[in-house]
Amino acid sequence: MKKTTPFLIVLVLAGVACGIDFGTQPSQPQQPIVITVVVPQPQQQQSQQQQPQQQQPQQSEPTLPQPSPIPPTAPPPPPPTSAPEKPIFTANRDLSCADGPSWYKYNFILKFAEYDSAPIVGINGKYGLVEYKGNRCWVLLTEGTIKGSTSGLPTIEAPPLPIVEVWVENQLGQYVYLVFFDWETGNRVKTLALDPGKRVKIKLPSGYYAIQGYTKKDQKIYQSGMINLGVGDSNQLPGLLDGEAEIIIF
Repeated sequence: MKKTTPFLIVLVLAGVACGIDFGTQPSQPQQPIVITVVVPQPQQQQSQQQQPQQQQPQQSEPTLPQPSPIPPTAPPPPPPTSAPEKPIFTANRDLSCADGPSWYKYNFILKFAEYDSAPIVGINGKYGLVEYKGNRCWVLLTEGTIKGSTSGLPTIEAPPLPIVEVWVENQLGQYVYLVFFDWETGNRVKTLALDPGKRVKIKLPSGYYAIQGYTKKDQKIYQSGMINLGVGDSNQLPGLLDGEAEIIIF
């Protein structure tokens, strides 16, 4: 479709309104007529003006690197506490320091001299394990004084006693009944019935013993003194009951 130019239409309409004869020449000069022509802008330019100005895309602020979280630091360890001091034993007299908690059942290690002192590192009953002159040995705590408390010390199990073998011979000529007693505690350790003229071998834990013999015929009781059986690798033998009776321990 052919477009009509807008400014020609305006010109024709203006001429008609003013009585202009387009077919004849004017007989006299006319006053000039000023015609204002409005030239429309091209559609593309108009549409560009009508379009709202596009907003500039908002630029996001640069993302700053987040600092790495600082790991929590562990609290400082508490200051080390010093180990409690060991109690100190001081001997009131010369003592036997043995390899077990009994001076008469275990082997002698060395003499713990009177007024000497040593730390206690363990206990067992009335005995304490002390560190003395480069050795660990047991002393009877009731034979000295203790500085400090032994309540925090460990209880150390006594080592097994060595077993000794001894011969017992009855030369009384009559039946005898023998009882072996622990010298320190008085506890009965072993009993033995022995016919006249008999000899037997028995086994006992090493230690110091007292022995009693009872005869059935004359109702007599025979007593021994302290007999060392195997303590310190030696025996106090032969042992005779009452020193006269023919009951021999060897």
